[in-house]
Amino acid sequence: MIFNHGRVKMENALDDRDDHAGAAKSKRRWKIWTWRGFLVLVVLYLLTMSYHSFKQLPDGISMEGKIHSVSDQSIEFLYDLTYENENGEVVVEQEIFDRILAMIDDAEEYILLDMFLFDTDEDAFRDLSTELVDRLIEKKNQSPATKFQIMTDMYNTLYGSIENEPLGRLEDAGFHVAFSDMDRLRDSNFLYSGIWRIFFQVFGLPKDYSHSGLIEIDGVGCSPRSLFKALNCKANHRKIIVADCGDKVQSLVTSANPSAYGSKYSNVALFVEETSHGIHHDIYQSEKAIAAYSDEDFVEHEFPDVSGDLVESASEPVSIQFVTEGKIRKSMTREIEHSGKGDAISVAMFLLTERNLVEALVEASERGVAIRVIVDPSKYLFGQDSEGVPNRPVMSELHDRSDGKIQIRWYHTHGEEFHSKMVILSLKNGGSVVFLGSANLTRRNIGDYNLEADIRVVASRQSDLIKEIDEYYNRIWKNSDGVYTLDYDELDDDSWYRYTKYWLQERTGLCAW
Repeated sequence: MIFNHGRVKMENALDDRDDHAGAAKSKRRWKIWTWRGFLVLVVLYLLTMSYHSFKQLPDGISMEGKIHSVSDQSIEFLYDLTYENENGEVVVEQEIFDRILAMIDDAEEYILLDMFLFDTDEDAFRDLSTELVDRLIEKKNQSPATKFQIMTDMYNTLYGSIENEPLGRLEDAGFHVAFSDMDRLRDSNFLYSGIWRIFFQVFGLPKDYSHSGLIEIDGVGCSPRSLFKALNCKANHRKIIVADCGDKVQSLVTSANPSAYGSKYSNVALFVEETSHGIHHDIYQSEKAIAAYSDEDFVEHEFPDVSGDLVESASEPVSIQFVTEGKIRKSMTREIEHSGKGDAISVAMFLLTERNLVEALVEASERGVAIRVIVDPSKYLFGQDSEGVPNRPVMSELHDRSDGKIQIRWYHTHGEEFHSKMVILSLKNGGSVVFLGSANLTRRNIGDYNLEADIRVVASRQSDLIKEIDEYYNRIWKNSDGVYTLDYDELDDDSWYRYTKYWLQERTGLCAW
């Protein structure tokens, strides 16, 4: 009995040892497979992130159009300005959307409209979205033969979570509103994009604005799927209209949105009128390319091409070129790098953060180029307190690295934003080069991540157009007849914390700009 009992204990001990050995082996196996799975996910994440950061762009995106000539009388500089007059009263001067509404009235056969932001507010200074939509519907009712191509960004619907009132009214009136597919473009927010592409993109977006509303953004219910897509920040940020008026075609490229909330923002625009194939044709082809890769229907149109172009009577011909996305940075950097002593650069910009352009401006100042910069003070960004980021730390860098040779002034805002986007090169040979349009000078805006549109202008400094642009810039720089800008010292900010925050956000894309 004792022997048998001992043998049983020994067998039980052996069984326990085998069980422990088996459990340990199973645990090791589980750890190995866990690490293998983790490594597979890491590799998949890195491959996905890299691919979507550097993938080939769709055809027609990031373009430099043909160079076209127009007469000085056929191109016009427009602006909106909010400022304090000499009595301390806030004054608002506006030209841009008045011209856009007039273009709709003048159109006879075709209207192409691509605008980033539509919103409505009864208490706004001007409910620009409502004004624009009302005029489009009125045009459609009065002129049923007129064709329309409307393009915008899905941000307006919080990526499928809410119905946008102005766009909904257009659709109810029989317009087709096309949304650009931003997923086909590169991802600027690369640390997050791999996660979104692998785990969340597959679930798509809410249909017909139906969602659980588990999340609220500014008091509006939002689907988690919409929020996850929104965090992969990028947008169709263009602001363009083309109108075929029968014997002529009018085009306008601007920094202004049809936004009620932003109706007091300061903005700039260029209006062009042509009687033969010109810049409007390049805009048309670019918008057609966006619709094609977005799998959206595009309303095609044959523009007039009659003899007797307006340029024939030009005393001061002006060259214009449609430039988009990353080609804006390429073309602008090239112009700045070619500048030298005796040349001057004047910048009026909502956001100036892009590292290549920061370096190009510093190097230009070292070559003796006179540089002036007017920027928004980054008090507010998309309606939120931005604590001076990103513009103030970047301006501190430009000021310090140039030993103060780069002159800087802050636009004096009153709850609104200095939303203009323009760069002027005044050359010692008597010429000028101007870039104007939708593009902020940020990595996202001019790095082939957003959809952006600018016009590049080359003209004599004696042309009426350049004189008007120079007069506008000098007016706000010198505070002529009002208070437009503040001295650099009033908002100088050399905080290392804010500079580090800006630098990381600019490099990684972990920001809204």
